[in-house]
Amino acid sequence: MRNDEPYCIDPELWKTIGEDMHLTKKRGGIPAHFGYNIRPINDHCHHFKAEEWKNWSLRYSPIYFEGVLPEPYYSEYVSLVHAVIKATSYTIIPDDIKYVHITFPQSSHLYLYN
Repeated sequence: MRNDEPYCIDPELWKTIGEDMHLTKKRGGIPAHFGYNIRPINDHCHHFKAEEWKNWSLRYSPIYFEGVLPEPYYSEYVSLVHAVIKATSYTIIPDDIKYVHITFPQSSHLYLYN
């Protein structure tokens, strides 16, 4: 696989991720300190509210995509997640601005299609 080719996650993998999310919730979910459990992405993504998308994107997706997204996609995706977290923090320091400025352009080729 070349770096410039788009990568798509197989629908069966989305189903597996959703089933795992359902099992996690059924077993008692995540500690309340980390927020509430979101609905399984494979069945409910079309009905996610902004807070669920935020939690999926910034908390859950790096966990569920590990071992699913091949390199270098996974590493670049996690870098992008870190950049979004830094960019949307209540306080931001010059080093964070530099990180965000470098990371967004480097990662954009993964998500833009011709």
